[in-house]
Formats: sequence, structure tokens, C-alpha cells
Amino acid sequence: MKFSKTITLLAVLSLSILSAGITKTHAETDQNIKSTANVKLEKNEAGVQLVQTPSVVFSGAKITGKKQVLTSKAVTPSLQVINAGVSLNDGWSVSASRTAFMNGDQELTGAKLSFNKPALYGESAADTADIQNISVDAKEFALDDAEEKVFFATDNTGIGTFNADYTGNGATITLPANVTPGDYNAQITWTLAAAPAGN
Repeated sequence: MKFSKTITLLAVLSLSILSAGITKTHAETDQNIKSTANVKLEKNEAGVQLVQTPSVVFSGAKITGKKQVLTSKAVTPSLQVINAGVSLNDGWSVSASRTAFMNGDQELTGAKLSFNKPALYGESAADTADIQNISVDAKEFALDDAEEKVFFATDNTGIGTFNADYTGNGATITLPANVTPGDYNAQITWTLAAAPAGN
């Protein structure tokens, strides 16, 4: 009987020590409580917009009686597209075309206008890093009466604000030797093409 009681006492004592150890370990455990953060974004009905387009001015050139290539950096403002959250599987593109250079009824025959490679950036010229991993590009191009695709996003990464700035490399106009004096103007038409995903 005595032996039996001793065993029981030891068992109770061991259980008490074990319980104390468990309680201490539980007290030192960190607590993790989760909460949430929520942002609700509403659709912008404006969608994809061609916001601004550049004009170019060639000034103060004297006729030489020879073929001439004039360069101008007065190409402002930048060509800008804003895509306010529209997913476009086929991306978006801007094309350009122009009319003939005219001075009243007199045409500047043989004139060739070209835009050189632009600088690309996001909302401002400091945001070049913002578009490095985005499939947006622009190219140098010759501009005539046929539409030329000049600025484009090739897939649905083209969301945000994008600028093609032609000021740095400018534009050129090539004139034949037989031009005559006059104040010639041509109209440039810029066209945005964009279809939302699923259309």
C-alpha cells in the first residue's frame, strides 16, 4: 500500500512540474492578429486619351538654290497619351499624317518632313524609370499624307501617363533646290487607336 501511494505522489508531482513548464512557454508566445487595408478604385470614364500633340516651326531659313536640310528643335509640346486604367490586350497606338505645305494656293512641292527619335518618359521628364519595364515605344518617322504609326503600347502594360518628347533630337525638313519664298504651312493629324480588352 505504501509503495502504491509513493508512485501516485510522484506522478502528481511530475504532472505539476510539466504543467508549470507549459504555462511559462505559452506566456512567452507572440500574438498575431490580422486586419485588412482596403482601396476602392472607381472607373474613369475618360479611358484612353490623346491629350496633347506637337507642332514644329522652322524659322529664319534662307533659300540657297541647292537642296537644303533644315533642323528644328522647336517641336512642342510632347506627344502625350493618358490611359486611366483601361486594360488593352492589343495596346494603343498613335498615328500621324500631314497635308501638303501650302502658301495660299502655292504648294511647297517636294518637301519632306521627318521627326527624329523622341525621348520617352512618364508624367514628367524625371520619370524615365517608370516606363523602362513597359512595352511602350516611339520611333523616328517621315511624315506625309499616309498615316504612320509613331507612338504605341504593344500590350496591356500601357496604363498610365506616357510622353514622347521630340525636342531633344528635333525634326527635319528636306527641301529641293527649286523652292520659292513663302510662308508655308501644313496640317498634321494625330490619331489615337485603342480598343478595350474583350472588344
